[in-house]
Amino acid sequence: MRLPSRNSFLVATVAAVALTAGCGKKAPAPSRTENAGGAGVTPAPPVTPAAGVTPAPAEPNAALYGPELGEAFLPADASTAPLRPRKTDTVYKLSNPRIGTPKPTRFGPRPGSGQALMLDWEKVADGPNGGMTVVIRLATGKDMRVPIQSPGGDRAGTIEMEVAYRGPWTGELPKDAELYVIREEHGYGVAFRKTFKVSNSVILGTTRFPITAARAWTAEETAKLRTPPPAPPKELWASPGTGEETELAGIPEPHKFKRWTVDGGKPIVGFDYSVGGWDGESCLGGLWPLFDRDWPDHGQQRVMARPGYAVGGLTVKSNKFVDGIRVTFMRVKPDGRLDPADKYESPWCGPHGSGKKETKLGGDGRAVIGLITDKAAVLHAVGLVVQ
Repeated sequence: MRLPSRNSFLVATVAAVALTAGCGKKAPAPSRTENAGGAGVTPAPPVTPAAGVTPAPAEPNAALYGPELGEAFLPADASTAPLRPRKTDTVYKLSNPRIGTPKPTRFGPRPGSGQALMLDWEKVADGPNGGMTVVIRLATGKDMRVPIQSPGGDRAGTIEMEVAYRGPWTGELPKDAELYVIREEHGYGVAFRKTFKVSNSVILGTTRFPITAARAWTAEETAKLRTPPPAPPKELWASPGTGEETELAGIPEPHKFKRWTVDGGKPIVGFDYSVGGWDGESCLGGLWPLFDRDWPDHGQQRVMARPGYAVGGLTVKSNKFVDGIRVTFMRVKPDGRLDPADKYESPWCGPHGSGKKETKLGGDGRAVIGLITDKAAVLHAVGLVVQ
């Protein structure tokens, strides 16, 4: 597997090893306080601060933070240090960084030197936020990030990061580095993107830098992180059977990439889109429906209905791919239907100049409640689901 962009120098796989219950570890011996009131056990007396000594204030985010892994934390500030993990993050304990020989594959010889930077991991906490990216901080201070395939339900395993055919490592892996795992949270939009350190640090060889310490959250971050980011509507690989589907504009790839996006019958109020190109044609790279006017900005281009209006139809220009769209917005009547007599059109979205064919979808006054896309690297075809 070749990793994209600046990570193309590594091939990362997770060789997951399922463990027996308890990960093979014995439970720690119970403490006195854990057995307070038990037969023959005297509870530990409460600790009283010495006269004139003010006790340390309680950690205000203790109920929001994930488990500690024996490392010191930095105080809350506005630095670029990664944040302490959340209670909802999957947290890993790393160990045994080494250079070794990866397991053979059925696809023939591995690329590069045949060696891999290997790292053992074990889940300390298994939360719903399970993204896994390994940061490799070289002795020069340069950071390299390697996205790793999700370990899924496995409790422990080994990460193998191999030299690829090109990149800064062309046959020799680093001998000195700090390694740790992060999770990047983009769900709140581009205005609030945060990185969480979700493992301890381990050292391969030696390093002249102190280990990377996570920091406490600021008051602003705490206020934001108390509420989970909004979950996007799911893309379905089969028709949800809701509403009536229009024709597809463009040239769909037969039975390959067709997906439906609906949100319980809610009307679409706008779209996010990206611009791309393929096979010499400028076109739309992607198109995503917006069911909520307050949906976070994730960095794509956006076309949104005025207050009181919703999407009533699309005009699509296409050639081999979908080259551009123009959205028809209609006023929403008190009964939820749309008013075709009160409408307006958006400017063209995307590089529509190359489009030869023009197709109109919807536009009869029925609310648009879903989007159908046929998308691979770029958008092949698009359709609507109407009431």
